[in-house]
Amino acid sequence: MSFSDAPISFPGLFGDWQFTVPSKALNIGNGIYWYGIIIAAGMLLGLYFCMKFFQSARRFRSAIVLLLLASLLIWRHFFALPFIWPGQSVTLTAYNGETTQQKLIYTWQDMLKFHFTLLTAGARPAQLQQHADASQPVYGLSVAGVRKDFDAVVWDGLWIDNSGRVLSTDLDLSSLWEQLSVDTHTREGMSSLPCLRELALLSGQWDCRFLPEGSLGTPRADVPMILSSPAGHTLEWSVSNQSNDALLHGNSGSAGLEVLLDGLWYGVPWKTDLNYGVTAESYTLEPGGRTSISQLPQHYGDGFPDGRYRIVLHYHIYDRKTDTYQDAGFSAAEFHSL
Repeated sequence: MSFSDAPISFPGLFGDWQFTVPSKALNIGNGIYWYGIIIAAGMLLGLYFCMKFFQSARRFRSAIVLLLLASLLIWRHFFALPFIWPGQSVTLTAYNGETTQQKLIYTWQDMLKFHFTLLTAGARPAQLQQHADASQPVYGLSVAGVRKDFDAVVWDGLWIDNSGRVLSTDLDLSSLWEQLSVDTHTREGMSSLPCLRELALLSGQWDCRFLPEGSLGTPRADVPMILSSPAGHTLEWSVSNQSNDALLHGNSGSAGLEVLLDGLWYGVPWKTDLNYGVTAESYTLEPGGRTSISQLPQHYGDGFPDGRYRIVLHYHIYDRKTDTYQDAGFSAAEFHSL
């Protein structure tokens, strides 16, 4: 996908006057863009002044090196995608609206293809707009780094990553996907797609196309949940078992956060800029019992749009006859915003 043309204006000088210049100067191959011509012209102009003002060969060579380094830094900062160090583990993901496919890039041949595709792609700050067409597949990449994992998605000409960057790009991951020689692993749904949180909040409001389905059915009336007013990032809540069942549940980290959109509940994705884990603990809530939990939902973060939310805690019952755990519904408590 090529860059769209953008109007150029100087509000401080000429008011509302503006003009539009095509982003692509020459339609040769993948295209020659104006930003490339400007960079090349700047380098040639710098070479001219170097030859004019630096008489000695040593000073001339030093100036050339400095010019090349400055050009590289400018190009990387303004016109290219974030750099990913070679040798790191990369997982490429493709989501078609129903299933998610993944390919692990680890061979040196596939790594070369991956890095070449990223280095040759252009990028610039995006002009955000509501994307009404979800027919475009979403491609994601996850890089396991030494200091911090890096996640990004490419959707309909946009690059979105967990460092807060939103860029317009002509990066073509569909062609790279077909060139990779590794096996494909398929999963149902979108849970393994990177940057779900960033995609769902791209327009500033929740987009249900990138939110998992919430809890189905109605909360159990015989196991009510009481939620105190949120204080900071702390949600204090309690549940009391008024049923005749011994209910099994996880710790506070196993509770879910959901948002109501157009009459349906959707799960709120975790933040993707840090790693979180939930321990596989199990607790028994006996009939007549009550438990109070002070949850610190750090993995959900803050800054949510105004709306109707709820905390959800699911239960299971152990069936001794079949030696299996059966779903036993859930408790929920609603509140507005966070």
